[in-house]
Amino acid sequence: MIFWQLHPLPYSTAVLLPFRIPELLFGMYFATYWKKVSPWALIPAVGILILAVFCFAEVPDRLAVTLVGISAFTVLVFIGKYLEVWGVTQIVNWISKYSYAIFLVHHVIIAEAFNRFPIQDFSQGWKYVAFLVLCLLSGAVGFVLFHVHRLIMSLIRKIRRQARSAS
Repeated sequence: MIFWQLHPLPYSTAVLLPFRIPELLFGMYFATYWKKVSPWALIPAVGILILAVFCFAEVPDRLAVTLVGISAFTVLVFIGKYLEVWGVTQIVNWISKYSYAIFLVHHVIIAEAFNRFPIQDFSQGWKYVAFLVLCLLSGAVGFVLFHVHRLIMSLIRKIRRQARSAS
């Protein structure tokens, strides 16, 4: 933190892990104790998301990202129980399988996109297109990372087995 104040980063501090800890703690608490979202919890979550669209330009990004992240998670969990149809379930299962790999690559991809293209100057419509492209690209790179990791781990296991059998 002190280092950041002396040497400001060229990107938002909201991408740094220490500023994402409240979301992590919320997710752990939710998974342990709640499991479901009541309509009463949905009301403030939707309210925060609506405020984010209109008023969050003045809110520090560290706080805004946390509030929007927790609120969006809450809304998605609530909506999720109504989307248990085959097509949606298959998509969610695919995303779940590759979610950690996607999580590992998405900030790097987004940062590179903002470094290479003037996305902040795009029209609103093109920002939506850029968002979709970045989601698809993050999914594709996460998919590749997942399978490369799986291949490397299987090679390591094979080498270990060969080393054990040789000794």
